[in-house]
Amino acid sequence: MIDLVDKNGFSLNQVKDFDPRIVTDYETVKERIRPILLNYQIHKEELTQVPHYIYGEFAVVFAVYIPEVKEKYAVSRITDELMKAMGVDQETLLKQALINLGRYENLI
Repeated sequence: MIDLVDKNGFSLNQVKDFDPRIVTDYETVKERIRPILLNYQIHKEELTQVPHYIYGEFAVVFAVYIPEVKEKYAVSRITDELMKAMGVDQETLLKQALINLGRYENLI
């Protein structure tokens, strides 16, 4: 079982009635994938376990919003393990995250 951890280190697998298989189905979650910009130097070690792109001093990683977790605003970073379970590659994540970012530009 993939351990989904939110940005604060809380394991979403601890949430009552949460089925982590929800996020392994790419077709279900693709519209929830978002890019996240991180400082490369600060997160260098962590980046060894997540798909990412480096742009100068920054790294772009990916996260998926999980509205099924009603107790809190749940966003889980996409790890290499989760990407593999989804059956997609890093380029697919980037393309989808950029498409999704375009959907939210009018909200800014």
